[in-house]
Amino acid sequence: MPIRVLHWYPNFLGGGAVANAVLGLALAQARGGAEVRIAAADEGGRPMYGDASDAETFTLPWKPRWRVHVGPLVLRGVPRSLRREVRAFAPDVVHAHAEFNPDNIWALRLGGRDAVVVLSPQGAFDPGVFRKSRARSKRLYSLVASKALYERLTAFHALSPREDEQVRAIAPHVSRYVLPQGGGPAALGRSGASPAPTSVTKLLFVGRLDVFTKGLDLLLQALAGLVRDRIPVHVTLVGPDFRGGRSRLETLAAALGVAPAVSFTGALTGGAVALALDDADCVVLPSRHEGLSLAATEALLRGKPLVLSSQTGHASYPEVSGAPSVLAVAPTVAGIELALRTACARRDELRELALRHRPVFAELFSWDRIARRHLENYEQLRSA
Repeated sequence: MPIRVLHWYPNFLGGGAVANAVLGLALAQARGGAEVRIAAADEGGRPMYGDASDAETFTLPWKPRWRVHVGPLVLRGVPRSLRREVRAFAPDVVHAHAEFNPDNIWALRLGGRDAVVVLSPQGAFDPGVFRKSRARSKRLYSLVASKALYERLTAFHALSPREDEQVRAIAPHVSRYVLPQGGGPAALGRSGASPAPTSVTKLLFVGRLDVFTKGLDLLLQALAGLVRDRIPVHVTLVGPDFRGGRSRLETLAAALGVAPAVSFTGALTGGAVALALDDADCVVLPSRHEGLSLAATEALLRGKPLVLSSQTGHASYPEVSGAPSVLAVAPTVAGIELALRTACARRDELRELALRHRPVFAELFSWDRIARRHLENYEQLRSA
């Protein structure tokens, strides 16, 4: 009898990086023979995956019965209809995704007494997260969740060796296992296309314009050093605005004198992101902290050199940080500037190395391999 897996991510229908990861894992597990469902809150409006029949086939939408607000955090009541649907499905595993979400308490109750319950924090336990906005609420939530949720889990799933250490610090006595997540739409299909020949080195950032977390202020300051030295370079920032980040970056670029070397595209579809990746000479991820960047995975899968912050989950994988086409550096202006200079000076060489190294990344970030390993871990946890 196939194993039955319920993925618990209430914000799934809103889309985003975590939703893409949940969908990728669920589809791959279904291909691997598992029976899969995704429980997702229906808050009205157009679902992000409304046109994706492969997602609709196994999504269990539910309307919140009530809401309790504690500062910025919200606990939503699940309806009896969802409880009946989950009971009929009888999951062997409930896999919850993303933290600082009070709704995750339902993952313990929906699966029944015998279900394995796994939680993927999705970068929530990084120390940098607690130094940003709403730090007090996050610390209070963690204190409550450590007793009400974490100690009652069967296991944590960490996205990287770096996150595994963070999880151990939060819940040292709970079982853990480590697996990355695969790429999204921009990683699909054949690639390897080289950018059109030009004297200008084309750098690309993909992600929300969260200036502090993504280190975009560091990137522009590092870029200024290259522009002062008349190194032909251009940075394209792909992604949606985040709390006025684009305006701040435009102001900073003007103040640094690099505005002509910076452009913004706004949010793009997966296909358009793939084209932007193929047209780039190098992808840059200068984050002050990052769980596991979807953009970095897609860059590696499409055979692109990568300037990568050492404070990211990707950098903790030796297959990534040790790759000759990956320049892993501290998220400082000096570190990023040196990496950008290297990317410009060794542009053609790094491109060839990145293409040559793609099979390693294709295996590491294969959704089918990842799904198979998840299923193996579920079975081990069930029999423990």
